[in-house]
Amino acid sequence: MPEATTRLAALRAGQVDWIEVPPPDAIPSLRQAGFQIILRSYPHNWTYNLNLSKPPWDNKLVRQAANYAIDREGLCKSLLNGTCIPGIGVVYPGHLWFGNPKVRYEYDPAKARELLQQAGYDGKDKRVKSSILISTSGSGQMLPLPMNEFIQENLRDVGIDLELVTIEWNAMIQRYRQGLQHPGNAHLGGMNFSLAPVEPHGGLVLRFYSTSVPPNGLNIMFYNNPEVDRLFDAASAAFDPPERDRLLGQAHELIVDDAPWVFIVHDLNPRALSPKVQGFVQAQSWFQDLTPVWVEK
Repeated sequence: MPEATTRLAALRAGQVDWIEVPPPDAIPSLRQAGFQIILRSYPHNWTYNLNLSKPPWDNKLVRQAANYAIDREGLCKSLLNGTCIPGIGVVYPGHLWFGNPKVRYEYDPAKARELLQQAGYDGKDKRVKSSILISTSGSGQMLPLPMNEFIQENLRDVGIDLELVTIEWNAMIQRYRQGLQHPGNAHLGGMNFSLAPVEPHGGLVLRFYSTSVPPNGLNIMFYNNPEVDRLFDAASAAFDPPERDRLLGQAHELIVDDAPWVFIVHDLNPRALSPKVQGFVQAQSWFQDLTPVWVEK
C-alpha cells in the first residue's frame, strides 16, 4: 500500500496489524487509541546524491551552501512529527564512523547565501539552477513528496532553484544503479535516495571510494578524494576494530567537508502496530528479527 493514508485506514479497520511509515500527523491519535508507535535511531540516511561532474554541484561551496540551507529540525518536528532526526553526515553523531567533522551543517540561511556569493551566485540575477530525481513513494523513502517540497522551499529561499523530477520507485532504483554520468541521467543534478548502511564496505567504501563507480559500485556521484581512498584502504587492512572505526571516522570527516551529498535526515523507521502484536523489538538495523513476534487472538 504505497499511500500512507491507505495504510492508516487498513490498520484502523483491522485489515492489517502492522504498517510501515504511518502518516506523521496521525501518530498522536494512534497512540491515544492504543496502537503501538515504535521508533529507533539507526544508520538510515535520506539524502540528495549530487552530480559532481558538472555545474553547479562541481563547486564545493555550492554543495556546502545547500547543506546549510536545510531546516532539518523543522522538517523532522513540524512536517514529520518526530519520526526522523537531522542528518549532518552519512551516519549520525555518536555512530562509530562519525568521527569529528570540522563542519556541522546546522540551519544557517545567511551562511548559505554567503557561500553562494563566494561561488559567484548573487541569489537574484544569477541563481543556482538544478534538478533532482525523486520517487513518489518507496521502501525507506519516508514521505518523499512533501519532504522534497519542503527542501525545495528551503533552497529557493537562499538562491537555489530546484526542479523536482518524479519517477516510480522501482524505476528509480534502476536509474540509481546506472549512476549520474549515464547518458540517461547526465542531465540531472542529483538523485534523492535513501540508504541503510549495515557495515563499512556497503555503507561507505562502496559509495565513496573513487573506483566504486557504476557498474563496480554505488559511487553514483563520481566522488574522488585520494585521502579518503587511502583511509578506506587502511581501514580494510586493520584487524583491530577500534582502529578500523577510527580510520573510517577520519574518512567520514573528509566526506562531510566535501559534501558530495546534501545530508538531510536519518529516518527513525516509524512503525504502527496493533495492540495485538506482541514480542517485537526494533533493531538498530534495516533487518529485523520476526521470530519472537506473535499476534494475540
